[in-house]
Amino acid sequence: TLFRSALKALVNFSDYQIFNELIKGREDNSFYKNCVSQMLRMVMEEGCTTQKLVLVYLGERFRVKLNLPDWYSDEQAAEVLLHHCICIHLTSNIEKFYCLCLITRKLFAFAKEECSEENPDSLINHEVLTSGQLYLMF
Repeated sequence: TLFRSALKALVNFSDYQIFNELIKGREDNSFYKNCVSQMLRMVMEEGCTTQKLVLVYLGERFRVKLNLPDWYSDEQAAEVLLHHCICIHLTSNIEKFYCLCLITRKLFAFAKEECSEENPDSLINHEVLTSGQLYLMF
């Protein structure tokens, strides 16, 4: 639920714009399009039709775990969640949105065995994993 809601909470895009970004490069794949439609439909069924409502929804559910003061509104609690817990290496919400869309496309490609898993020893991951983390993986 967090992932589906996070996309809508990060940007003030319509569902159609979010859908188009998620299916980019896979416009002919009906299975993938159906999965994305279902994800967006589940957010709508929770009553989250606008960015503000999604922020309130997330804030209500994660307020307790964030240990925030009582005077924070649900929207502010959700903003703290998005800032400190989602793609913390990125600064703007639009960058986080596009990163999550890319991750979604890559996850579906991996699940359908259209790509291989990334090598943790790859140069692209050296920035992400410290030597201790790499050591613990093997």
